[in-house]
Amino acid sequence: MEVALAENPEGEMFYTKNLSTPKERLMRRVSLWMMMKVPDNAIIPDAKMSSYLLVLQPRNDKSKFLAQAGFTQNNVDALADALRQLVATNEAIENRTDEYGTYYQVIGRLSGVNGINLSVVTVWLRRNTDQNFQFITLIPVKEINL
Repeated sequence: MEVALAENPEGEMFYTKNLSTPKERLMRRVSLWMMMKVPDNAIIPDAKMSSYLLVLQPRNDKSKFLAQAGFTQNNVDALADALRQLVATNEAIENRTDEYGTYYQVIGRLSGVNGINLSVVTVWLRRNTDQNFQFITLIPVKEINL
């Protein structure tokens, strides 16, 4: 396989597969355009964690999953810190747009307070009203290794 040195939008260099056809080069430009970082001042509502993610739910419960990494209602700030670390080290991929704004997914490992890391997909919204980013939800990833 042929490898080429490339530069991302932040000016960082990385190695990538040499893109030889016009279609491959276009797809690479489109994918870079659709990827970005969630800003470090993104809004993470306390209620989203303390009243939903870290509370046992009858359906789609995430509290047991997060408890594996030591996250509980007693350390909500630790979960917020882990979410911020996740988005600081992983790219956000544009997913869809609706009347509320543009949704992005960030896939990676959430660093637990007990040393256990959890594979997750986080969903963020860039709000149309003020262009601020807001945390929407977290989805456990059990099927693949990241």
